[in-house]
Amino acid sequence: MNRHASNCVVLVALLSLAACDGTPKPTQPLATPAIGAPSMTLASGVTQTQLGRANLGKVNAHSKVDGFEAELKTQDDADVTMSSTVMAPGGSTGWHGHPGMVIVLIKSGALTFYEANDPTCTPIVHPAGTVVLETSGDVHIARNEGSINTEFVVTQILAAGVAPRIDAPAPGNCPF
Repeated sequence: MNRHASNCVVLVALLSLAACDGTPKPTQPLATPAIGAPSMTLASGVTQTQLGRANLGKVNAHSKVDGFEAELKTQDDADVTMSSTVMAPGGSTGWHGHPGMVIVLIKSGALTFYEANDPTCTPIVHPAGTVVLETSGDVHIARNEGSINTEFVVTQILAAGVAPRIDAPAPGNCPF
């Protein structure tokens, strides 16, 4: 045994002896924290394929062609993510929000959105060929209430390095 290893053994032995003063100590069972239901809702029937994520940097871009104007501006360093998703009939995203802008293009089927801040739980149906724009802080659930798969593509613009989804508990305004 080398000198360093023998010094470590002696140190461990001394610490062990110091911790035991020879008097018996009562033992108590370890407290086991209660395990409850998760505080978020999980997605089901969803297959998502990440197409990519890249850093866009700080952006201040303008486009003007034939009377059409568009602007994209970020105050901070931004990432762009893209994914392709298939949701089976009866599937859902689970309640969630996003920390940035989200553009959802519905390719086939339909997505039905429900908003957490809607006390009446009113369905908003987005059929194939439509686009949904989601903003940060908007907690919602998307469901496939149809009889065929729903396919959609998601593009997100968010702060660099942050997770693209924020799971949320069911708000209690909808029966699901």
